[in-house]
Amino acid sequence: MGDQRLIVMRHAKSDWTATHGTDFERQINSRGRSDALRMGRYLRELDITPSCIKASPARRAAETAEIVAEALDGIPIIYEASLYLADLNELIEVARRPPSHCWVLIGHNPGLESLIAFLDPGLESRIEFSKLMPTAAVYAFDINMNQEMLDRGCGTSLYHQRPKLLD
Repeated sequence: MGDQRLIVMRHAKSDWTATHGTDFERQINSRGRSDALRMGRYLRELDITPSCIKASPARRAAETAEIVAEALDGIPIIYEASLYLADLNELIEVARRPPSHCWVLIGHNPGLESLIAFLDPGLESRIEFSKLMPTAAVYAFDINMNQEMLDRGCGTSLYHQRPKLLD
């Protein structure tokens, strides 16, 4: 096992039909709420139990985090402003400061796809889907830290799941 276990999750499906508000304020839709709950229950059923969530404060990520946290028996959520539309370098900085040994990071694409490809560079060739990180998808990694640094390839992929595969 690595120094930390990181579960990377993209926010659930958002409501693009809302005609008011900013991108930051866009909420999840009914499918997104259902998918977030199903993925939270999926995580609860695994033998990997995260103790907290770090999430983007954008409404769609925050709503996803709240639903997943509740499915995981009310684990705490830490909202981190830098996660809103974070790029790879910002995500690496967040991952370098794990809040616990096993935690969930909820954010946005395209940054999350860059992060999982950075953690496990061969992952994309082993995944049989055209999109690496659809909404509400999760990837779990064991991470080997090198003096609190993250090096390319430091993650060992444990599993991945997406809502459509739970149908």
